[in-house]
Amino acid sequence: MARRSRQSDAPARDEPRHADQSRADVAELPRQDPVIPVSGSVDGLDENGHLVGWAWLRTESRVRRRLQVLADGVVVGETVADQPRPDLATANVGDGAHSFSHAIPPHLQRPGESVQFAIRDIETGQQVGGDRLVEFPQATAPVITPVLQGNLDHVTNDGWVTGWCWYPIAPERHVELAIIANGAEVGRTLAAEIRPDLERAGIGDGSYGFSFALPWEVLSRTGEVTISVRDVQSQQQVGHDVTARIGGLLQFEDRIYSLERHVKMLRTELDAFTRQVQGHDEARAARELFRTVASFFAELADSPASGLAGAGLRGAVTAFGDAHPEIALAIPARPEATILIGGRATPTSMYRCIAALQAAGADTIADIVVMDDGSHGGAAALLPTVVRNLRYHRVPSRGSAFASYADAARDARGATVVCFSGDVVPEPRAVELLVQTFAEELDAQIIGCRIARPDGSAEYVGDAFDSALHRKHVGRDEAADAPDFSYLRPVDVVDGRAFAVRRDVAIEWPSIYTTASYAAADMCIAARGAGRSVLYQPAARATLAADAIPQPLVDEADLERLRLRWQAAMPHPHAYVGHALVIDGQLPRPDHDAGSVLIVAFMAVLRKLGWHLTFCPADGAFDPASAAALERRGIALARPPRYGSITAFLNANADKIDLVIACRHMHAGMLVTRIRELAPRAKFVFIPIDLHFLREQREAALTRRKAPETTRAQELALVHGADATIVHSDYERDLLTREVAPEKVHLLRWVTETSPDATPFEQRAGICFVGSFLHGPNVDAVKSFVADVMPLLHAEAPDLVLHVIGSDPPPAVTALAGDSVVVHGWVVDLAAFYGGIRLSVAPLRFGAGFKGKIATSLAHGVPVVATPLALEGMGLKDGDGITAANTPAETAHAILSLYRNPAAWAAQSARALERCAALYAPAEARAVWTDLLRSLELPVS
Repeated sequence: MARRSRQSDAPARDEPRHADQSRADVAELPRQDPVIPVSGSVDGLDENGHLVGWAWLRTESRVRRRLQVLADGVVVGETVADQPRPDLATANVGDGAHSFSHAIPPHLQRPGESVQFAIRDIETGQQVGGDRLVEFPQATAPVITPVLQGNLDHVTNDGWVTGWCWYPIAPERHVELAIIANGAEVGRTLAAEIRPDLERAGIGDGSYGFSFALPWEVLSRTGEVTISVRDVQSQQQVGHDVTARIGGLLQFEDRIYSLERHVKMLRTELDAFTRQVQGHDEARAARELFRTVASFFAELADSPASGLAGAGLRGAVTAFGDAHPEIALAIPARPEATILIGGRATPTSMYRCIAALQAAGADTIADIVVMDDGSHGGAAALLPTVVRNLRYHRVPSRGSAFASYADAARDARGATVVCFSGDVVPEPRAVELLVQTFAEELDAQIIGCRIARPDGSAEYVGDAFDSALHRKHVGRDEAADAPDFSYLRPVDVVDGRAFAVRRDVAIEWPSIYTTASYAAADMCIAARGAGRSVLYQPAARATLAADAIPQPLVDEADLERLRLRWQAAMPHPHAYVGHALVIDGQLPRPDHDAGSVLIVAFMAVLRKLGWHLTFCPADGAFDPASAAALERRGIALARPPRYGSITAFLNANADKIDLVIACRHMHAGMLVTRIRELAPRAKFVFIPIDLHFLREQREAALTRRKAPETTRAQELALVHGADATIVHSDYERDLLTREVAPEKVHLLRWVTETSPDATPFEQRAGICFVGSFLHGPNVDAVKSFVADVMPLLHAEAPDLVLHVIGSDPPPAVTALAGDSVVVHGWVVDLAAFYGGIRLSVAPLRFGAGFKGKIATSLAHGVPVVATPLALEGMGLKDGDGITAANTPAETAHAILSLYRNPAAWAAQSARALERCAALYAPAEARAVWTDLLRSLELPVS
């Protein structure tokens, strides 16, 4: 009763309220905010017997939670959840640093008994996650069920299954996985591939990736497939199931798309044919109109000065100016090209063409000349009244119009003559890309542009002749941007409405033809008959104006003249000597990593040997900039919509593929079975870039960890199974020739041209390190150099600065930045850096293969100080632009000795250029590939 009495004296607010109580009274009550729970869990014990787990509060994402550890309900200690864990970061749990590890007191580890563990957030008093029961067996070791971490990342429509998995408590173990398709196991693989993204995320050493190519029978009969991946031993699943559309169904959809595209193109072709017929029917009327307008201007010119002439001409000029806004062209001091605009186009069309060139900035690198043939009453003579700084060239009314083109070419200030019909609209960079292509393709004399119609269909994407001189319009009426027509390639003839020619060829412009198409074809025949090349550059684009005058029908007299020219020159229609498919993980980016530099370089060599090259990335991604760069260099891409995958390309072209080149073991190993099955007659060349197993062994020795054994087995299996293998280091060649016949291993160290910079020693300062930071050895090298060598350098040269250059620097590298270390990341113009640097360094402590950073530095005449491992297999010795140094003290001494000595620096720089030209010139690579192809009984041009 006493207790109840005390309760009766409590404040009235504890009793129920009546309906008529004041709302103000309610407002005075403190508001109770909803309690936000602290997230987390007790995961169990790790291999060290520590209790592990995580905890965080979403509304205080950067606060590290202070926790109590409870054993059977009794507090046995405190800990803080402040340790980083990659899986938490991946799951967006704050910044990922919310895990804890707490040592279990020895008195709790009672053999044969179990303990119930829990954690409690000290600030809020909340229990975090559930309880965790841990048994301690007689051997005192806790019974722990290992948790498999990982993910099934992708199942592509080509049947590539990729992902990663590992056991954090057993990082040395690589998991054997079963791949299950629609409930049935279809194969097994090992999660042992090196993945730099995993290493950067703190997933052990990163060697836990897996990839698997679904068997061809699965792809060939299945439209939709559900893939799951499980650990063979524990049956734990990796990630979630993935359902993908692959194989037969996807190919059926591609056929439907192709049919729809052809229907559209057929409709476009019919419209073009109709326009051409109408133009032919109206030709007589057009000639009569020309005579009428010409007579009108003649009458104006002959009239008295006070009569009709003055008023009529002023009126014409005024009307033209009202219809065409004034524009002013730049006057380049040293033009790279001269642009000739002519044809049968109207003055308005010519003005539109000039305006497009001026808007794109083409007038800053080229003179622009109008070639007026008197069409349309000579009204083109009015163009200079509205276009300032336009050069005007009148074509005589008698004789060949093309004799005047030769005269204009003689007057050209640029080394390249670019010809546009007035009824095409050049797209931005068209002129710049034509000039650039001539600079890169030294044997080319004529280059044609891609010409598209307003609806996107192709008007010209490369023409060919057969042996009877029948002209075949390749790809006409197809999509102009289709992959088959999107790469630089040799052609027999270009379209006369948009092309470029070297000036020394243009001054010999044939004057015997009446139409531009035949005159251009004649020059192409002459060039090819002289052993020079005629190219189609699809990156240089022009669009046919909607009101363009249709091309004239075949002129029999011009055709007969062309036949005689063909018979005199006797060039064979162009044909490739073979077709090669090149495969790597992704599209090469030579401005980002050395492996890409090598791939692009050897593809250029194969092109020069007469091969047609198609590249396909295993990841199926086509970055537009990287794709366009390859196509400008003459590399075709197996890409959508024509090809949805590597398998689709192999299926469609198996009988045409003579050679397959696969780079790096992780991609080659996944593909080799399918390549052998779908393209059995093709030769297979394996290019490891560097031997991954050698790099892993060296890293393991440095870090005192066990190297995975699977990489070595995979790489050597590919070397044994390939028809030939290319390595880039003398050391790796000698290593592999102990495994396979020496004639199957070919050495191609590097491919580069020297490009010295004339900046004198006194105007240079600093040292640099260059390398992609997706490559683990580069990260280790920079960190160790800054920690161990820079202090020694600053003791002697306090102002010396290290410039760190390379794509994708991780936080561990960006954190090195300071007064003496500048981390630039990726740079656009690497040559500019080399032009201002005295030395480069390559302090690699592990790695394999050829070191592109060293060869690139030498090619710019910049000496290198490097570890012996970095210089391994390059064919160089001390004094060849390089100095070997093993310890931090040796490295600092070598750097300072060159950095302070102009004479020694100059000698090393000169020797670097000399040795680089001798060892790594494109001619050396051409000889290696020639020998390799002949050893495989494959042709070279």
